[in-house]
Amino acid sequence: MFLFAAAEAGAAAWMAAVWREINAPFAVALSRIAFEHLQRLDALPASPTKLFESESCASRLVEEVKPEAVLLSATGKPQEQSLASICKVCDATVTQIVDTWDGYENRFGDVFPDYVAVIDDRAEAECRSSGGPDAKYVHVGQPAWEAYSKLAPPESGRGERFLFVGQPLQAVFGQALGYDEVSVAAEVRESLSSQAELRARLTYLLHPAEQRAPTGYIETRNAKVALSEAETVIGMFSSFLINGLLNGRRVVVIQPERGRDRFGPSRHGLLRKYDSASGVDWLARSDCDEAASKITNLLRGSRQRVIQHMEGTKCA
Repeated sequence: MFLFAAAEAGAAAWMAAVWREINAPFAVALSRIAFEHLQRLDALPASPTKLFESESCASRLVEEVKPEAVLLSATGKPQEQSLASICKVCDATVTQIVDTWDGYENRFGDVFPDYVAVIDDRAEAECRSSGGPDAKYVHVGQPAWEAYSKLAPPESGRGERFLFVGQPLQAVFGQALGYDEVSVAAEVRESLSSQAELRARLTYLLHPAEQRAPTGYIETRNAKVALSEAETVIGMFSSFLINGLLNGRRVVVIQPERGRDRFGPSRHGLLRKYDSASGVDWLARSDCDEAASKITNLLRGSRQRVIQHMEGTKCA
């Protein structure tokens, strides 16, 4: 029996892309925020899910499911540590997933998994150098990105529809980054409004942990509809920017501070990162095709690689 346990939304979407393809018995445990995210995506499994909201859920999960192999999110949440610890005693193999090229710090606690699933060799190197576990690393790609439905180009075609991808940076980082979702969104709005030739329509895609959009934006939680209508996708380092790339949208990455670039594709030289919205030529044609092609090639076969890994750990 396989157990998928996700404490946050991104990891849940990663896992959902896998369990739709797997041909073996499995159970799914989700936190509230992960459940609601998959519900909006219409990606919940057919069978009822189990609760994965606190440390007390872990022992009950293992007792009920009796898993041989566990695919577990890596967000530093207490329930992840508790489940990993119990699985060690029960001889269930644990693989924790890192679903993007960033945020390696504070993902793992004192109990290390047997395996860490990362996108590629760059992700492994960055994870290890950021204090990641001394475990076996497997390079699997990113199933959710691979599975994300390809959308048709937006109807407008005039470069007027902009989607800002939200992140709860204030709540997570405070002022440590030197910027947050509110300050960058305001800068983008001001920059676009200064160009009279653009009749910009600004939509803000709320992160599952956000309650409301900054001033001047139309807010939405429907990621698929928002992306289908957008011509340009703007953000700081949300992994959803990758979905924009893979669907042929122009992606603009803005991180005002000149410190470490937190968005993998721009840090790896595939995209330009802007320090300020004022430096963006909003009328320029997209220069993202090459980056999208390279990432698409990297992702090909992600779901199958994860399934092969899980079947191998179950037999180990």
